[in-house]
Amino acid sequence: MPLITCYDLKELQFARPNFQFNLPEQQVHLWKISVSSTNRPETYFKLLNDQEKQRASLLNHPEKRLDFITGRAYLKTLCAKYMELPICDVRIINDANNKPTVSAPGKHLHFSISRSGSILLLAFCDSP
Repeated sequence: MPLITCYDLKELQFARPNFQFNLPEQQVHLWKISVSSTNRPETYFKLLNDQEKQRASLLNHPEKRLDFITGRAYLKTLCAKYMELPICDVRIINDANNKPTVSAPGKHLHFSISRSGSILLLAFCDSP
């Protein structure tokens, strides 16, 4: 049975700089983010690539746009930490089933993203 470890993340700046972003086998890291507590969407917007920025601009409802921008920024930041890559090298693409997946040469990371109200959950593991 996998071990699940939960973290509460309030900002993209990590309070524990010595935190080890490694995922041993059979371990899941679950990150809880309160989207309503994020008050810097312009900073998060800068972390998106051109396609992601275009997608965000097509979302007419301000709350949905904020959810997308915040969720993608946190997802890319955490993926970069786990994969030891610069954020600009993290590409989130949709697979054949239209599910988001991370793409980086020679790196493997599995994630799941879920939203409910103002709460965003991100789960990471080493295998599907």
